[in-house]
Amino acid sequence: ADAAKAKIANAEDEYLFGSTSARAEAKRVEDLVGEVEQRAKKFETDASQSSARMQIKKSVNRAINQISASEKQVMNKMGELHQTIQRAEVTGTHALAFCEHIIAERLVAEGAGQVMLHPRSSFPIAMVTAALMAVYPTIRDLVVAHFHRASVMTVPMHARRTTGMSDEEYSEKMGRKRGESVEIYQKRMCGYVSLYAALVQTELPESLGIGANPYGIEHGWRWLARVANMKPRNLTCMAIDAFLDIAAFSLSSRYGRQFHKLMQALLDNVLPTVPSKAPPGPTSRLETFLKEILEKRAVDAPKGKFMPYADSENVA
Repeated sequence: ADAAKAKIANAEDEYLFGSTSARAEAKRVEDLVGEVEQRAKKFETDASQSSARMQIKKSVNRAINQISASEKQVMNKMGELHQTIQRAEVTGTHALAFCEHIIAERLVAEGAGQVMLHPRSSFPIAMVTAALMAVYPTIRDLVVAHFHRASVMTVPMHARRTTGMSDEEYSEKMGRKRGESVEIYQKRMCGYVSLYAALVQTELPESLGIGANPYGIEHGWRWLARVANMKPRNLTCMAIDAFLDIAAFSLSSRYGRQFHKLMQALLDNVLPTVPSKAPPGPTSRLETFLKEILEKRAVDAPKGKFMPYADSENVA
């Protein structure tokens, strides 16, 4: 966590951003999460609140662990997390900060959990996340900040490579953990991007009565355009492939001809300039996918986007 904070704090000197607005947004949400963490720490270190802390953690972990791909289960878990937040609010502002912070952190962490292994599991997690973001503005910013801390690709930004910097030093600046294999690192980064993509394409049902997703598809369009305008890195094609696998259908539905122009730009301008060390598999997959989109002028809805009302295996 400390390394992630430093990453954003020193971003101006050490990182290249997709745009000046991306840099400003990253700084804004990181400043906010820092303020929330200060309030949360007062609750976390209060010995008299140990039981309340344990109850909040238990409730949050149970609800998030039980999110599954049915509308009924998603609504149940939204309700449980909402009730946990309300109970924390009654306890006090420090308890509320603690609760909202761990909810945002835990939801984003699913990118390196089940979403990394099963990208389609991102849809119900994203639905719960978007619903909470619609009701609680602080959670909205906390979720974005934790995405940024977890993966520089969600900003997007890239580390500046300075003279004498080793491959290991550079990869650590790009979020790779010490001792982590390249394969696991890449899968983890793509897991976060898949969850981010699921979040921006989420459309909240009107029946919930909480309004639209406050971090909707326009943010996905902006992210993809920023990535397309940056010099490709080893992770670029993997990230774009993971993102489009989840969000291409919604992007195409919203932006139509503009979307197809951007796909052509990726094919013509990004793919030919990918570094030679980049994994060939994702580059090849992305090229095939882009060509299929441009040939068909249509995108199929990804499996898992439209959830059944009830899942017989998950009725809790």
